[in-house]
Amino acid sequence: MPHELLVIFTIPVIVVLAVLGVVLWQVRKQRRFTNRLGEALGAVRSKGQMNGTHDGIAYHFRWHPGSRNTPSYLRVFVDCSSPGRFRVVREGTLERFFLKLGIASPIRTGDTAFDQEFYILSNETDFASGYFHDPQKRQAVMEIFRMGFTEVKHDGKVMEAKWSPFAMNDDVDPQVITAPLPQLSFLAKIEGTPFPYQPLALAPQGISWKSQRAMAFAVPILLLVTGFVALIWGQVNFEPLDSGSLFLESLKFSIPALVVFSWIALRLLRGRSGSHRELLAVLGLSLVAFPLCGFGGGVAANGWLDTSQPMVHQAMVLKKVVTRNKNSTDYHLQLRSWRSPTDTEKLTVSKRVHDRVTPGKTVITVLTKKGYLGYEWWVSYGIAEGKVSQ
Repeated sequence: MPHELLVIFTIPVIVVLAVLGVVLWQVRKQRRFTNRLGEALGAVRSKGQMNGTHDGIAYHFRWHPGSRNTPSYLRVFVDCSSPGRFRVVREGTLERFFLKLGIASPIRTGDTAFDQEFYILSNETDFASGYFHDPQKRQAVMEIFRMGFTEVKHDGKVMEAKWSPFAMNDDVDPQVITAPLPQLSFLAKIEGTPFPYQPLALAPQGISWKSQRAMAFAVPILLLVTGFVALIWGQVNFEPLDSGSLFLESLKFSIPALVVFSWIALRLLRGRSGSHRELLAVLGLSLVAFPLCGFGGGVAANGWLDTSQPMVHQAMVLKKVVTRNKNSTDYHLQLRSWRSPTDTEKLTVSKRVHDRVTPGKTVITVLTKKGYLGYEWWVSYGIAEGKVSQ
């Protein structure tokens, strides 16, 4: 087997084995600690979680060791079926900032101390407001937070207390699992549906907030996919000589479009308790999607729409460059520019061509086109004495 093929085959195998090793280690660590707590509490494992009963309260718990982008967490929950949904977190600087801007709309309970310390996230505004109008429920939430938990959540199926980050070790007292159960059991007592949910009137008549949110997220996601595909296709088939200049030029169009869309997204998403979080997520996607789509579209259009005739150039190889990344190796030649005697051009070549050339002696024959947008792009190349295909 040639050396190149061996490397190409070996690297993915090593990466896959490393990822599997990390996953298996995390799973083993998770099972070890949860099984230890389960044994102490008399809980049993079923469907990826531990299930038990304490003082007549049926409960479940799950611990995750976390990963590079996800902090560790402990979840304790009891069953609770209801049409309403909410999350309670401590009110932070982020919430206060967007409340002052008028982007987020808080759900107030009438309890000043509670409303200043906690923030309720819910799209079922009437449900959440009516539910937390009960002072005993507010008290139960405060007691759970005083135990160290960082979130109380109801998703329509369970009532949950979450602690994140939560570092599990052999010194963790199993009672941390059972401590919030009385409060969770009380919070799970939702009598029927006494608090009807009314959709928020935030958009032109006939458009629901769900449709507004879908539209706000759909635009950057669609542009992200389109831009990625266009950039890869464009770079492979119509790689411009001046990618940096084309990218900067594309920003003249993508940045104004980003600003306009940000205003539209603000109009679509504002007015709910979780509006600020959704807006930040949309803007985060958009900051990548709009420039990527503008640049990728520019690269693709510059080559695909170009009807000019190829231009032939002879260029001396000045330097050979090898760029090694984590999973690949790229080969480049630095050529004397035909556009300016004081500049150079960077040409990506195959390893075979890279090995055959000698700086200062080898001349490369290059074919380029002017580009539909005026950015010259590579068509083909070859060693002057005998053409070598890409």
